[in-house]
Amino acid sequence: MLHQRIVDVHAYVTVDTNRYSVPAHWIGKGVQVREGRCEIVITRGRQCLTHLRYPEPAGKWITLPEHRPERRRKKASDPPKELAILLRRAPELASYVKALGKRCKRSLGFALRQMLRMLDDYPRQSVIDAVTDAEHYGLYDIDRLETMVLQRIDQDFFPLENIGDDDD
Repeated sequence: MLHQRIVDVHAYVTVDTNRYSVPAHWIGKGVQVREGRCEIVITRGRQCLTHLRYPEPAGKWITLPEHRPERRRKKASDPPKELAILLRRAPELASYVKALGKRCKRSLGFALRQMLRMLDDYPRQSVIDAVTDAEHYGLYDIDRLETMVLQRIDQDFFPLENIGDDDD
């Protein structure tokens, strides 16, 4: 049997509910499909490729090895730009940041942005003291670190002894 098909966005041609792979640069192009007893021959211009025919309509995706996308290998990524900023502003945090990179549950860039925000929002010495204690106890959760900073500044910025004395 002879069929005219358009290659779908996944680079496959459908014949009897089975999908047969074609080169990715054929996406959206028209092809001619010859369905034989044992094989499927797909042609586009002078280019031709052959698949073994799956015997019954079963919704299978048949992919030739040369049509598989290349696996992208994870590149050795550059350190986040926040790392340089943080180390420039607070070089005494270098050992904590190095350990944080190995142990943090979230992405390192997110953790570094949170630490930069803490340096902006809270007194510098309170943040450094909290980081020193967190490193000593092996705490690398940024939310816990912020709680430690807030505990250090609660009496300095939020005094509780004059609450309710509005008589003045």
